[in-house]
This record gives sequence, structure tokens and C-alpha cells, in this order.
Amino acid sequence: MERGQMNVVNQITQDLALRTPQKAALKSLDALLADLPDLRASLLEIEAEVAGRGGFERFDTQFPSFGFHIATAVGKTRLMGAVIAYLHKTRGWRNFFILTKGSTVYEKTIANFRRGNPKYALEGYTEMPPFELITGDDYERESVGNHLRGLPSIIGDNYINILVFNVEKTFSNKNEQRRFHGGKSGTSETLGDSMANLLAKLPDLVLLMDESHRYRADASMQAVNALKPLLGLEFTATPIGKNIIYRYDLGQAIRDASTHLADPSKPSGFIKIPVILGRRDMHAGEFERAQLQDGVARHRRKKTLLEAYCENYQLPRLLPIVLVSTKDINHAGEVRTYIESEQFFGGEYKGKTIVTHSRTGELSEGDITGLLKLEDPTNDKEIVIHVNKLKEGWDVKNVYTIIPLRAAKSDILTEQTIGRGMRLPFGVQTGDEDLDTLEIAAHDHFAAIVRDAQANAAKFGVPIRTKEIKERDKAETEKRTIEPLTDSPYLIKIPKLATHYNTTGRLKDFEIEPSRAFGEVAQTLVGTILGGTEQRTFDVPAYEMSEDPLRYLNRTVFDEADSISSSDESDMKLVPKLIQRYMKKLSADSTKWKNIVQAHALEIVADLVDQIDENVVAETHIIYQPTGETLAWRSWTKSVPKGYVAPHYKDAPDDSCKKCLLTGYEKTIYPEAEFDSKQEKWLADILEREPKIKRWARIPIGQMPIFYAAGDYNPDFIADDGKTLYLLEVKSADELKDETVQRKAKAAQAWCKAAPLIGKRKWIYKLLPHDSIHQTDSFDGIISKEYKLEI
Repeated sequence: MERGQMNVVNQITQDLALRTPQKAALKSLDALLADLPDLRASLLEIEAEVAGRGGFERFDTQFPSFGFHIATAVGKTRLMGAVIAYLHKTRGWRNFFILTKGSTVYEKTIANFRRGNPKYALEGYTEMPPFELITGDDYERESVGNHLRGLPSIIGDNYINILVFNVEKTFSNKNEQRRFHGGKSGTSETLGDSMANLLAKLPDLVLLMDESHRYRADASMQAVNALKPLLGLEFTATPIGKNIIYRYDLGQAIRDASTHLADPSKPSGFIKIPVILGRRDMHAGEFERAQLQDGVARHRRKKTLLEAYCENYQLPRLLPIVLVSTKDINHAGEVRTYIESEQFFGGEYKGKTIVTHSRTGELSEGDITGLLKLEDPTNDKEIVIHVNKLKEGWDVKNVYTIIPLRAAKSDILTEQTIGRGMRLPFGVQTGDEDLDTLEIAAHDHFAAIVRDAQANAAKFGVPIRTKEIKERDKAETEKRTIEPLTDSPYLIKIPKLATHYNTTGRLKDFEIEPSRAFGEVAQTLVGTILGGTEQRTFDVPAYEMSEDPLRYLNRTVFDEADSISSSDESDMKLVPKLIQRYMKKLSADSTKWKNIVQAHALEIVADLVDQIDENVVAETHIIYQPTGETLAWRSWTKSVPKGYVAPHYKDAPDDSCKKCLLTGYEKTIYPEAEFDSKQEKWLADILEREPKIKRWARIPIGQMPIFYAAGDYNPDFIADDGKTLYLLEVKSADELKDETVQRKAKAAQAWCKAAPLIGKRKWIYKLLPHDSIHQTDSFDGIISKEYKLEI
């Protein structure tokens, strides 16, 4: 099955690289609209229809409106883009009105819908038609009036309109209200009508509301109702009401991120995990400076870790940011003076702070410029001092520490506070706890927050972490670069392979279940006696389908399902089996199948198609080809305590060798090495002492990335015994059957088969269970206990 045969939700998910919650939200919308009648029906009819779904209430708007409860930093704007793509693709709707509150969110949303922007919300979607981006600042243009009337355009005939407006600017400001309604005459000269009228006349206006709870009770909502949208969709981290069609709240986001951190074989979460820092043994007068000292000390540790991570993965430099929240402008000035003084880390932060507040006219040019460059590799600012609460929409991905000074306890745990720093800078978790957490220094309320966090977790299942600061947590760190000894006789040449791949869909076998009981229906005729109102029911002989019900379902499912193909041999074998299992679960008596199918044909086909589409998995087929070149061994970087002296590997205790730099190995090109487990360290010791092993290396991250379906895979070790070159991977025994582990291992096997011989020596990959490695083992003994991959 090629890409064009995928169903729409799967296609958009793949094109936009949607995260799991975003895909689930889009599927919820798909299911909702499949059940709804024509949205042009009366509001009462639509309410009656959705009432049967359970958990819904009457709309508090004059149009049908449903919500997505999406935690901050998971990706609401990307979901908006996906919804626009979906509604245009499936319904042909062309007019989308995005309403935001606050200037920061408004400006960010405009930027996210501009093509070419690094955070363009529709990046990757190949079927997006030309569109005009219309904002609350520039809508008085002739082309806008023409586009809202659907007239031919220089951008093409099949275009759509995406409008981004700010609720305060458009609906709360009297001058802007008059402008929106066409001024005194009620008609804009450039638009040929008022903007309000043009929008209200659109038959397919979809209103996408960002955090609508913030203006729900406002008089602005009356103006929104007057636009008469066909459908409203709300995107919020703090929902009100019950008309929520999908929920992925902060608690679930934290749980998912925590699960991955505890077990890296599990899928990555989507946010940094918030951790509340503090001390218990302090006097009130010490809190503020201690918060700043402790928060920035933790920032310094994260800084060296982040620098090492970027260098090892060959990523652009990214400086971690500290956000300090203050009470007022004078307080912000005092804090800046202290942070930039010699008293604070020896004056290291002089010139490295930014102050921002609502009086933009009073901000220095340097502060304004600095704010725009915080994610830039050339940024040298590390601390942003903000007055009062941080605005919604102000979300820099490299914020790792928040220091709320003189904040009320109720403000510290709010999603508005911690949401400013929960975005993941690399899109996925790193696996390093320090880089996967957002730390909030809350010394003055720490004891109370610990109690609240425990109660909150027990009551709501939201696992807010807390951490008491110890002196060791503030220890200074530095970056250590380990250079390869490229003129060493122990250097192993690794061939460079080119990668070619294509992705197709494959229907997997699964346990199919009818979504509800579709039973037999007695066939009757109902008639009315002429001249009266009496009705009589007559039994009639059962109508029988002329086609076998299984053959009918098989034919119709192939016609309706985008994700399978009648030209695919595998699909042709599996789909009839799934349909037969499905019907057997409806009735063990096959003689009843005709009656059941002819009574419920449309519902059964829809149910089958939904389940089949859901169980089509993407398969990536990879071909590796030698290039005739070799990979250059490169340096790697490690964050270590300041002044750290690496111990000899023979002197390092097994229980403390994890993630520590060790030295003393000679048959390798790296003078220092680190390991993820003691079993990895034991394997290195065995490679070092065995005479048959001529040379070996602990492979640094990114040194020889082997492409597989989900990204790049870097094996643990390479070893040369003079006859064979081995790629070795040590894995926890309980992870060996994990799908990702299996896919990586199979990719490595394919790489080894494609790799050219080096001096008649072939490449072999070995996946080694951790519990099969012991200090006294021989190399041959270890590889004889390899885990055999399932073919």
C-alpha cells in the first residue's frame, strides 16, 4: 500500500509528524464528525445528537463547540494545523478563524502560520492548498474581501483562508470594533462590506479558539456568536465545561515523561518533568538569595550537560535559560543588580541578564534583542528576569530553571507558571534526568509544597516531584572532551554506508471485536388504513441478499478502506479472515449473517474499516550501500565534577562505575571511557584482557549511526579479533523482546551484511543479555550466549 492509500488521519499524522496525543485528538474529531448530522442543523438537533455520547452538556455558545484538553507544551498550535488540514481534506471547508487572547500568543500564532517560519504549524503537509493568512492588523485589503467571497485569486482557485485575530484588540477595543464592523457606514471601502458581515455570511466558517476560558464570560463572546461559525473548536490546557472530545492533561503528560525516564525503551514523553526544589532549614530573610544561588547553581550543572549533549549529537549550541519572576519593576532591578554583582558567582553573570515587563517602552534595546535570540546558537544571555507572572504564550524551549521570587504558593504549581519551561528543546527526551526535568526553586514554600504535592498526587494522580537541595547538588561541573588517538595501532576502520529507504503500510493481524452487538432484525411492513389513523403491522417473508454476506463485506471493505489494497497479496489473505472472525463474534450461527448484514450493513462496514485502518502499521524498508569511504573517529564530551580525576578501570568499584569516566584501557583509541551499566564495564574489561581481541572501542554517541525506522542507532562496542569485526550491544534481559530493540538489532544485522569486507574479515552483530555477562567470562563464552533475533 502506497502513501496515497492511507486514511486521512494517518496521512496527516505522518506528514505533520504528529505526537501520539495530537493524533488521538484528531481521531476524536474524526469520530465526532462521523456521528454528527449536518452541522447546519439547528443547535437543539445537534445537542440531542451529541447527548447520546455521554458526558456532554448544552452549548454555552450559539454554535456547536467542542474542546481539546491539551497540556501546555504538548503542541496545541500543531494540532490546530492538523485540524485545518483534516477539515479541508475531508469536508472541503475553506475558512478558518483562529482567535487568541493576549498579544504574545497572537503574535506567536501569526508566526506559526507563516510559511518558512521554523515553527510553521503545517510543515510537512504536502497537500495544503495555497492560503491567505489574514490577521487583525492587515485585513482591510481588497484581496481579503475577494477571498472571503470565494472569487478567483492570483494564488489559485482552490485556496483557503486562515485568519488570526486577537480577542482584546478586535472585540474589546471600541475603535477596533467599529473598524471590524465597517466604521460609520458599516462598509469598508477596501473590503466592499464589513469584516463582520463577510465572516457571518461564510457557510463553512470554523472558529478555532485558544484558551477560550479566558474570554468566555466576556462581552467579546457576543461578538464571536455574531460571526455564526459552523463549528467551534477550543484548544486549552485549563478547560471549562464538559464538551471535551479529547483529554491529555498535565498529569498524564508528566506520567508519560516519567515512564520514559524510568525505562528508556518506552516511548518518549512530550514535556520536561517539573521538579520543585527547596530547603527546609532556613530563616525567612534568607529565602530570596538562597533561591537565586541554588537555582543558578543547578543551572550551571545543566549548562555543562547540555553543552556536552549538543556536541556529542552534533547539534547546534543551545544555552539553558533561567527565568526569575519578581514582584515589580523595582524588585526586578534589584535582582538584576545582585545577579550581575561580584557577590554572585564572582560577577560571571554581568551582561548575561535580560529584564522584561509590560512597559515595553522602558525596556533597553539590548533586552528586547536578547529576548528574540534566546534559542539562537549565538545567544549569550542566561537569565531572564520577569515582572509578575510569566505570560501565556511566552515559551522558550531551553528554559530549564524557574525561580519565582516572593510568589504566592498557589501560583507556583499552576500550569501557567511551570508551563513556561516544559517544552522539550529537541522534541524528545534525552534520557538524562537533569536534561529532562524543569526545576522550580521554591524555598519559601517548600515544606508546604511537599505536603500539597503528596496530597495532590494521591487525590488526582498528578505526580509533582520535589527535591530538597543538598550541597552535592550544587557542586561545580566542567566539560571534558575526550579526543581519539587517530595515529594509534588500535584504530578500527569503519566503512561509511549510504542509506536508501522507503516506507509502506502493512495491515497486521489483530484481535477484532464488534463495537456493539448487531443482531437480527425482524422484517415487517407497517401500513395505515385508508381514511383513518390506525396502523397495522404485517409480517413479510424475509428479504435475502443475493450476495454472500462475507463476499459483500470483503468487497465493500476493500472499496471503503484507504489503508488496504486488493492488489496486495497479504491484505487479500488477512482481511477475509478478520471479517469472518468479526461475524462469528456477532453470531456463531452463520445462517443469521445475511439478516444481520443487510440490517446493519453501513454500520458494520464502518466498524470494520475503522479497526482495519487503526491496525495498519508503517514499515520502513532500508538498503545500505558501501560508499568506498570510512567514518572518521571523532571526539566526544562529558560533563564531570570540576577537577575530576578519572580512576583506573581496575580500581573502580562495580557499583559506582555507571556513567563515570574511567581510564587505563590500552587496546582502544580513547584514553577514557564511560559505561551505562556494570555489565558494559565488565565486557570492556574482558575485551581488554583477552589476547585474541586485537583492538576494541566503546563507540561514542553518533560515531556510527545506523539508520532504522525510528531514527539512528549507535551500538555499544566494536571489537576486532583478527578474523571478525563485531558490533556488540548489551541490553537488559527484560528489554530484549522490545519492538524498538528488535528493530535496531535487525537494522544492525542488515548493516553488517552490507558492509564491505576489511582484509577478508566480515562484520557480525551480537545482542548480549546483560545477565549473561560475568567478570570471569571469556569473550567466546559471552557471544555464545547471544540473544537470537526473531526472524
